[in-house]
Amino acid sequence: MKRMALIFMIAAAALSSSCSTHYTIEDIVAEKVKIDKTDNPAKKFIIKNNLQTEGFFVKNVIELKNVLVKDIIPSTNIDYEFCILSDIDTTRGKVECYIYTSNVGRIAKLEKGKSRIDVEGQFGRFFTLLDEYYTKLELVKSRIVIHRN
Repeated sequence: MKRMALIFMIAAAALSSSCSTHYTIEDIVAEKVKIDKTDNPAKKFIIKNNLQTEGFFVKNVIELKNVLVKDIIPSTNIDYEFCILSDIDTTRGKVECYIYTSNVGRIAKLEKGKSRIDVEGQFGRFFTLLDEYYTKLELVKSRIVIHRN
C-alpha cells in the first residue's frame, strides 16, 4: 500500500510539474534582440539554448497563427523532405519563417499564396542574410493546421 501511495505521489508530482512554454513571434523576436545586443558569446549560447530546451517535463513551443503560405520548397534540413515558407510582420520588421514538418500529406494540401495555417513548432535556429528581413526563423517538429477557406 505504501508503494502504491509513493508511486501515485511521484506520478502526480511529475504531471503537475510538466509544462509547456508557449512563445509568440514577438516573444521570439524579443529573444533575437537580446542576442543581437550582447557581445558575450556565452550569453548568446544560453539564450538560444533556452529556446531549444526540450525535455521530459519542459517543452518550448512557438505558435504562429493564421500565417499565409508564401512557398513550399525542397528542404535543406536533412530530417525533412519539404519546407513551408511564410513571412510575418513584427515590430522589428519582417521575419521569414522556415517551417519543417514530417507530415508530407498535409504539406501536399497547401497552395502557395492562398493557404493559411496555424503552426506549433520548436525553435531550430535564427539566421540572417543581407536582405529585407530582420531575421529568418527555423521551426522544426512542427504541427500545422490548415484553415478552411
